[in-house]
Amino acid sequence: MYIFSQPTVRRIEDTIRYEWANQWRDAPTWQYRITGVEKPTGETSTIQFREPTVKVYRLGPQGAGMIFDPTIRKQMVYEAEAVGNGLKLYRRQMAKQEEVGIQTAGEWAEEAGQAAAYYDVRGTVGLMHSGLGTNPVVTAFDGLPLFSKLHPVGGASDSTYSNEHNGMPFTAENLAVGWAYISQLRHGADAPRRLTDQGLIVVLPTNYKFRGDQALRADWYSDVLNAQAAAVNTLKTGYGFQEPIIDPEFAAFPDTWFLCVPAGRRPTDSGLVLVQDEPFSINTYTHLDNVTLGTEQTLEYHQRAWLGFAAGQPYYVHRFRASGVIDAYMQQIKDNF
Repeated sequence: MYIFSQPTVRRIEDTIRYEWANQWRDAPTWQYRITGVEKPTGETSTIQFREPTVKVYRLGPQGAGMIFDPTIRKQMVYEAEAVGNGLKLYRRQMAKQEEVGIQTAGEWAEEAGQAAAYYDVRGTVGLMHSGLGTNPVVTAFDGLPLFSKLHPVGGASDSTYSNEHNGMPFTAENLAVGWAYISQLRHGADAPRRLTDQGLIVVLPTNYKFRGDQALRADWYSDVLNAQAAAVNTLKTGYGFQEPIIDPEFAAFPDTWFLCVPAGRRPTDSGLVLVQDEPFSINTYTHLDNVTLGTEQTLEYHQRAWLGFAAGQPYYVHRFRASGVIDAYMQQIKDNF
């Protein structure tokens, strides 16, 4: 009678590990450039967002007065959920065709590894496409959608700012206009946020690759599509853009592109957040002895993780769309170029 044994389990799991790891080795990692990773102590974390309010005031004659800065905080709950998939191998099936069963395990591991490796990518893209098409709207800590034209500056300011920009197809000029808008954003204590100091990251669907390579990688910029003569590429030499992200995962909305501030040291120092309570893993039976394995009728392999995706600070991620009418604040920047 065929039974599961330690040698059989080792063969199955060596195959699973090899095929699964191969998929992770070649997995995209660009998402971590623009996504903070929050590791909660449980299924949820409550994150405090402090809004800048500190200013320096004139204290009057003899400096006898004092003005105390208010403290303003908002909070947001970050939540992870269980995700996964599994494979079940039956003793009876393995008894008839063990090699086929081991091959099946390897094929499953290859597909499972690929699905898991792309899960963070697709979750990040889902955040960036929040509210577009059938994608649900993601809410930021200020209670507004992640992408909005009316985000409050917060703190001591009553002003608003936008991170959703219409009428802006990807061109060299619009890239410079977008950079200019982001560079002048201020926080609630009325000082520049200096969001462009680290170099912004341009995120593009692959249909914009030609324009993106022209604008961001060429030493000389010649706008072939608009028949403009070549000139020294000041976008490359003067604006400090980081290496762009160009990925087919953004193909669902080919008129949409992004400017992102690189993720900082803290999870919330980004526009997007991966909530990672437990990363993906697959269980094992190698710790079981032959007696225990001999009583098993099935081997169930579970790929599991506890993950979630949430908004960070909206001013770190800006979405531009070719559709619609250009916003007045962007047109004003264009008119004064």
